[in-house]
Amino acid sequence: ITYYTNELVSFYKRTHETNATQSMKLGDLLKELRTSEYLKKITLHARTLGEDEYAAYKKAYFPGATISCCIPEGPRKISNPSIVKNHTIVLDLDHLDESKLEEYKKSLMDHFPSIYYIQKSVSGKGLFCLAAVEDWLLNDLEGVFSWFKKALNEKLGLVLDKLADIVRLRYLA
Repeated sequence: ITYYTNELVSFYKRTHETNATQSMKLGDLLKELRTSEYLKKITLHARTLGEDEYAAYKKAYFPGATISCCIPEGPRKISNPSIVKNHTIVLDLDHLDESKLEEYKKSLMDHFPSIYYIQKSVSGKGLFCLAAVEDWLLNDLEGVFSWFKKALNEKLGLVLDKLADIVRLRYLA
């Protein structure tokens, strides 16, 4: 399996922006997620907030990225002709038992070799995973997602969050 960390993603300083702040390599973005003190600080604070405050805080302070594509110019819309698809699909697993997150991570890595990155979600109550998508499947991301949805449920009893289009922003924490 090839991991596509040299592909470009679009980075948005704030998630309410319609045009990307910059393009960057997925690998550099993942490194930033692991090392940023700013992201650590705002994430820990977000996890102390009530639901209403949490939603507003996320929109105001968190950056985002389009992991499954790069949008080198123009707005973040599925109709934008400048979109370049990436070989990565985002899998969101929400509302998990927080005491078992490490178990879930291990099980995901053991059962699904195409999953190459797993991180706790902004809320701390779920996981988001990045899975490699081979060339021949790039035009059937819905099919790839459906396969993961079924396999995750059958093998691990996990429920995958709904599929979003490739321009969906991933909150970064």
